[in-house]
Amino acid sequence: MGKSNWGKQIKLPYLNNKVTSVNEQLQEVIATHFDPETGSKYWLKKEKELNLNARKDITDFEDLKAHLGLKGDWLQEFEDAMRYLPIRDMVPKSQHKLIKTVGETGGTTGVAKKAVFSREYWNTLLSFLNYAIELHGLPTDGDLLYIGPTGPHAFGFFAMGIAENWDSLFFTIDLDTRIIKKFIGEGNE
Repeated sequence: MGKSNWGKQIKLPYLNNKVTSVNEQLQEVIATHFDPETGSKYWLKKEKELNLNARKDITDFEDLKAHLGLKGDWLQEFEDAMRYLPIRDMVPKSQHKLIKTVGETGGTTGVAKKAVFSREYWNTLLSFLNYAIELHGLPTDGDLLYIGPTGPHAFGFFAMGIAENWDSLFFTIDLDTRIIKKFIGEGNE
């Protein structure tokens, strides 16, 4: 995908057709995480270590890859930080009061990491999921049976949020995909 595609304007039907670009979203994220007063403790420390001025030096995804491309040892360091550092070190100070929930994600592809969801982001994700469900003509007027990972797993929280939006009862069968992976690895089918 070429650099020019990242600046493309996109409509978000699940957000009342708000028009934005990926680069605009990236610049907002960079400005928030690297604000000297209210940014993320982790990223401000990383910015200093790299002798970087992220808010000036990163304007698009090519810049992001060039300056903060997570590779090799640094990728491992970042993943460890997402697992073990206090979550408030990773989240910009300006966002601490906006956190709705902290879950886990990525356990199927490796060791699980923390996933932080603000109320606004949470509502955006639920709007998108509801949009996708309606787009495919799935019924929304009944109760919901969810078979998948629950507990600290992010997607279980989303399924519960969908049921709440529909005023549905939420039934669950906890199925952690990591156990399926383990059984397949042991030759069980």
